[in-house]
Amino acid sequence: MSESLLKILVLEGGAVFKTTISAVPKEYLNPTMNKALKDSGFGKIRSNPVGNISKPFLGDVDIAVEFEDLVKLFGSTKDKKDFWEKADIFMKKQKIKDYSINKGLQQIHVLSPLVDKKGKQLPAVNKEGKEIGGEGWVQIDFMIGRVKFMKDMLSGTVDSKYKAAWRNQLLVDILANTSTGDGDVKHKFQVNRKDGLQYVRYIDQNGKKKKLNVKTVSTDMDEISSYIFGKKYKWKDVDTFEKMWKAFKGSEFRWASKRKQIIKTFTDALKRQKMELPSELNEVEKTMNKKQITEIAEIILEELENKNEKLIKLIKSYEERLDSSELNEEIFIEETERALREHLGFHDDTELTKAESELERMRRLMG
Repeated sequence: MSESLLKILVLEGGAVFKTTISAVPKEYLNPTMNKALKDSGFGKIRSNPVGNISKPFLGDVDIAVEFEDLVKLFGSTKDKKDFWEKADIFMKKQKIKDYSINKGLQQIHVLSPLVDKKGKQLPAVNKEGKEIGGEGWVQIDFMIGRVKFMKDMLSGTVDSKYKAAWRNQLLVDILANTSTGDGDVKHKFQVNRKDGLQYVRYIDQNGKKKKLNVKTVSTDMDEISSYIFGKKYKWKDVDTFEKMWKAFKGSEFRWASKRKQIIKTFTDALKRQKMELPSELNEVEKTMNKKQITEIAEIILEELENKNEKLIKLIKSYEERLDSSELNEEIFIEETERALREHLGFHDDTELTKAESELERMRRLMG
């Protein structure tokens, strides 16, 4: 993945204006945001502050604004060229000191006054709250996309020793390893931090990916979390790096057979960006040996009283595949569970419960 894409997905846009930018004391955050929204003409559209807004002093302020609402407000189509042309025309008419459009990051930056609850402009201050001379001007970054999605994806982390960048990088690298497809055309998922989970069709040309089609398939982080990590997971269950890592290591993770490659991709990305490696990467992997797998397979067969011929053939094929290194422990669990739940058509609830209890034992062995 290119460094520019990583910056778009994980990092912030940075300072835009040459004017001395004031920090925003938390007590003045809401009146300052409301002033910026009103003066920019965005007062009546869907919006939500994003990022870590719990700090006592903030640098630039990020506000998610709804793309669909802006299309109507600007009188534009959804075509990117038309949208940005109309956005520029609209912004020139507003009561703001200055603005800048960043099409690549899907942002409109505005320079807006730091104000108190009465709307009075305040002096500029640094992140320690000390006055630094001159009027207080604040950089507001309007992030254009799906507000509900951005509210989650761009949220800061609470009760975590890692910033959101670590969590988001892991998510990016999970999806970077989802490529499938035969022949020239391949398929993968990616996350656009403004628009949601996307399905991509692409071809490889001279070592570079050329995208043929990109379609947003979900803007709901609860739905996305369930799809990637398992049905029981919602965004609140994976909204810190620690929680996402635990779900990533869990038995319901969709791409369990690709864990090692995902970890390598994640580690390389952190090193490239000079980000600290999480201590979780040092965890000792718990694996199952051939004997353990054979024992579990035999127990399942005994519990099912050897009634299901299809399952018997499936499990008996494991030993040969283990010897040829075609099957690893994670795929064993994945394939057995799929066979039990989807392909074998159990009618006896007691029978299925017994089999599932053995699958749970497998999960515990895998840690």
